[in-house]
Amino acid sequence: MNIPLTGSVLLIGSKSIIDEKLEKLLAERKIDKVDLYCLENPKIEELRYSLDRVQLKPYQSKFSCLILPNIEQWRVELINCILKTLEEPPKHLLIILTAQDESSILDTVLSRTTKVYIGREQTDVVSLLNLDSDLPSQFDQIKKVTEENSASEVLTSILGDSTPSQQYFILNLLRQIGNAPVNKKLVLESSCLELLALEGERDTIL
Repeated sequence: MNIPLTGSVLLIGSKSIIDEKLEKLLAERKIDKVDLYCLENPKIEELRYSLDRVQLKPYQSKFSCLILPNIEQWRVELINCILKTLEEPPKHLLIILTAQDESSILDTVLSRTTKVYIGREQTDVVSLLNLDSDLPSQFDQIKKVTEENSASEVLTSILGDSTPSQQYFILNLLRQIGNAPVNKKLVLESSCLELLALEGERDTIL
């Protein structure tokens, strides 16, 4: 897990894997509890207080760490409050945001952080999302895939194994989705039906 010593980082992946990685990271870097701040769905006053505290030099450790879990669930008011600190964190501070779904995160956060994907391999997605299986099985597979992957990541991972018509459909859909919040399961189920309909077509993408 390539995480810088300081700066603003966005960890994307399943909660259980991220929690495990964070525990190891904090132990390796010997960050004392007094220099560690973790705010899960805080009140605005609590957030502002902590943002002021992290501007101070750490007490016992070489670096301070501010962890903001489940950032995709935060209200816009809270997001706006952290933007300045995300963009210009103090030299001694590592800010770690976590999320399970990148597509639900505001662009203002994405543009100010370094993204690190945790515990995701494209080959796992491709093996799970098998378009050759029957429809009920595919929908079961989609449910598993969406637990740890965004709709955009799943669609991107199956591009290489798709026909030209399927690729054209996927690329158009990715452009439509962008970073907008979407119902992952619904998007992938409808995409699965469309991809199956295009399975036999071998035309060339213009």
